[in-house]
Amino acid sequence: MKSEFRFQGMTCLFFVTCFVVGFCGFFESLSANDQPAAENPIRQIFTAGFAEIALFDLNKVSVDEAQSALPPPLWSWKASGREELPVVRQKQFGTTDEIKLVDGGKQLLVTSSGGGCALIQRVATPQVPTGTVLWSATVANAHSIEPLPSNRVVVAASTAKAGNKLVVFDLAKGDEPLAETPLYSAHGVVWDHQRQRLYAVGFRELNCYELTTDGDGKCSLRLDETNPLPDEGGHDLQPVPDSRDLSITTHDHVYLFDRNTKSFRKHPVLGDYQHMKCVSFRREGQQLETLFVQASDEHWWSHSMGLFTQPVSITMTEAGQESIRIEAQPPVGITQIPLGKLGVYKVRWLGK
Repeated sequence: MKSEFRFQGMTCLFFVTCFVVGFCGFFESLSANDQPAAENPIRQIFTAGFAEIALFDLNKVSVDEAQSALPPPLWSWKASGREELPVVRQKQFGTTDEIKLVDGGKQLLVTSSGGGCALIQRVATPQVPTGTVLWSATVANAHSIEPLPSNRVVVAASTAKAGNKLVVFDLAKGDEPLAETPLYSAHGVVWDHQRQRLYAVGFRELNCYELTTDGDGKCSLRLDETNPLPDEGGHDLQPVPDSRDLSITTHDHVYLFDRNTKSFRKHPVLGDYQHMKCVSFRREGQQLETLFVQASDEHWWSHSMGLFTQPVSITMTEAGQESIRIEAQPPVGITQIPLGKLGVYKVRWLGK
């Protein structure tokens, strides 16, 4: 009798345990299903064009085409009123034509065709407030800027009496140039960390330079190679993330330049687009999200920007790293984002 009672008690305990476990599992499953979906990846962009540069969240873009589709900026900066900038240099930032990220976007390098160049603290630290100008210089018709090793930067000076050249500065030594080299209508600069070379686009060529330092500590840009452009009017120069390609815009086309084979090919989507002021890329797995600004015959800016996503092919390098390539695959639609009264010249992703 006692044995039968123990058996019945154990059976009851077994079913109670199964019920509790199943009940908890049900609520655990329900809770998991009720969890909010993961947030969209960070899709923030910087815009440049007129006096103010700004950071926007593309995940909050409006669909109302009757007004600006961008939400209020997350952050903005303009030179006017910055006490650390001389008044004469403040006036050089009436327009802005380039934004490059330093330290993952905690700092920004900015240029203006009015001659202003600056390094700006975007993310505040206990010692440095946001917006503080950490370095500045004057370069005629400055059109692009790029960080270099050893706390240096290079600026592309476009067509002007004192322009048509690349100018190197040491950020710790103020606004006196360390080195210069001629390049007609210099418009874009990209430092290739892997190859330890500087790529710069001018009116008719894409040049590659070695940054050298002699025994006296004097630096210079030594021309390593010249690649004639397929057509004239070299403008924007940007790396395609995790790729050996550089994106180059001209008056009439958008090209991809393979740094290994030293060959140009038309971008499969944007190849025949004219008046392209910039192209900027963000990789998300096997997808590449592309932003671009296309101006018109009448204006150097635009009141809209284009956006599309396309699949990319992925291969592995000998070093075991992923390398992507933009192929002739159709994009997932091309969206034109109206910007209302905001005029833009360049847009750059925050991050890849």
